[in-house]
Amino acid sequence: MGDWIIGFLNGLIESIGSGINSVFSGIPDLCPFHSFQNTLDNELLATLNWFVPISEMIVMLELWLVAIALWYVVSIALRWFKAIQ
Repeated sequence: MGDWIIGFLNGLIESIGSGINSVFSGIPDLCPFHSFQNTLDNELLATLNWFVPISEMIVMLELWLVAIALWYVVSIALRWFKAIQ
């Protein structure tokens, strides 16, 4: 009985995923940076990234923003429960 339920749920998830994929495959590529990325010289960007690690800076900024957002969410929840002032 458990195998049937797991098989059914896997089939359901697969059909939902294929439906979402078919919907998004009809949408044209509207990325505004696509033409900008094609005009840049990748060697120049690799050299610049060696001196200024842009990708690592973006990762750190994302982590910082998630931490700040989590802090605000927890503080709001604690205020609702009257745990803090």
